[in-house]
Order: sequence, then structure tokens, then C-alpha cells
Amino acid sequence: NPYFKLFGDMNIRKGNYSLTFLKYEPYSFFPLDEINVYENDFYREESNIATFEKEYKYLSLLKNNTIWMCITPNEINTMKPYIEKAKGNVLVVGLGLGYFAYMASLKPEVKSITIIEKEKEIIDLFEQFLLPHFSMKNKIKIVSEDAYKVMSKKFVNNFDFTFIDIWHNAEDGLPMYLKFVKTLGYQNNICYWLEESMICLYRRCILILMEEQLNNLGDSSYSKSKNDFDKIINDLYFKTKNKFFNNFQEINSYLQKENIKKIILD
Repeated sequence: NPYFKLFGDMNIRKGNYSLTFLKYEPYSFFPLDEINVYENDFYREESNIATFEKEYKYLSLLKNNTIWMCITPNEINTMKPYIEKAKGNVLVVGLGLGYFAYMASLKPEVKSITIIEKEKEIIDLFEQFLLPHFSMKNKIKIVSEDAYKVMSKKFVNNFDFTFIDIWHNAEDGLPMYLKFVKTLGYQNNICYWLEESMICLYRRCILILMEEQLNNLGDSSYSKSKNDFDKIINDLYFKTKNKFFNNFQEINSYLQKENIKKIILD
């Protein structure tokens, strides 16, 4: 991977953050890609895992000695489809370690890359230690701003392609993904990192609600939330409380990806 060829070993600390290399030990398992879903097999999910025969190092950003972001094989594989779509003037929401920006900048069809990032320390680390290694750094511009304050359909329409990635994984990303989708909608030129996995999680929430409804739970059971997933299920309840199914085929159709997108936007 060309990004990995840019940096040797590094151990840099700046404020609460540090840049360093972590590693997978030989034969330790790690997630390799997004969840595969088989819609024709009752929405069976398949998780991809892998190992290396030798030690494998990967660049990581730590905050207070806790992993904040890293460039693992999972990141590389799951970002590949979005990098392939990037063209023209590109908007990236979430700087991370600049992996997406670097890979996109190598494409001749990408003219410019504007990155929205609110954490000033991450910007400083990136501009001081990573950006100087980028061969196409002249294409990259970083805007220090909170994405939720600037993101709108009008703003995004200034760009040919938008990639949003401000979450660590699908679990913590789902609430943020739902918020962005309700603001921006679904468009071919707007992509969300780990979208397939987050739609899987949303489908699970629908299935949990269906199972609970077999016990005839009512409004009072969905009035309080202990966590984000409770809130999603509670919102689903009030959104779909008058929805009824007559047979299995109707349920199966309801759980299809494109219909789930409609439920999210409703």
C-alpha cells in the first residue's frame, strides 16, 4: 500500500495525542472487511476475519494512550470502494490520519480535497508530521470546523464527491450516520464509511423491536433510553407503531436494504 511506504517507525507525542506504530502479533485475529449480508438467506450476516503469519505493524493515533484511530487492513479494505469513487472537488469529513485524503490525492481525476476537522491537535499533528510526506499535498486543504455546524445540502453541493468518516466503528457510528443521512439524504456522490455495517445494525434494531412487539409492549416501554441503541429502537417504535404485517414475505421485503433507507429518511 503506497500510504505505508511513506513512514518509517515513529513515536511522536503532542498534547494529549501521540503518533506511533502498534502491531498485530502473528496469528492474532482481526476484522478484515465490512459485514457481508445475504438478503436471500434470511439476512444472514458474515464477518470477515484474518491473521498474519508474521508480525504486522500499523500506524496509530492515540489519545491519552487509548487508540483514537489507526490504519489497519480493515481501514484499507473498507475505504477502497469510496476511494475508487472520488473525483473532481472532494469533501472529506474527518481527517483521521489522512489515509483517504492521501489515496484520493493520487488520482488524476481528483482536483482538490477539502477536509473538515474540528480537533486542532489532530490537524497540527497531521500538518507537521504526515502531510509533508504527501506527494500531492498541494491538492489538500484543511478547514478547522465542527462538521455538524457546516454540513448542509447546500454546502455539500459545492463538491463533486463527499466522504464522511468521523466514527471509530459501526457501533459508535450508527447514531452519527443517522443524523447525517437525515440532513443530507442519500445521493450517489455522498458516501459514509462502514455504511453497509451500519445498515446491518439498524436492521438488527428493527428485528429487536419486532421481537419485543410480540410481547405487546406499548408506548410507556419506549419512553426512556439508557443508550444510543435504546433511543434508535424507541424512535423506530413511534415511527412504525401502526405498521402491520400479514405474512413472512412482507416482513422479508421490509428488511431489504433499500427499504431500510426509506425508514431512516421517514
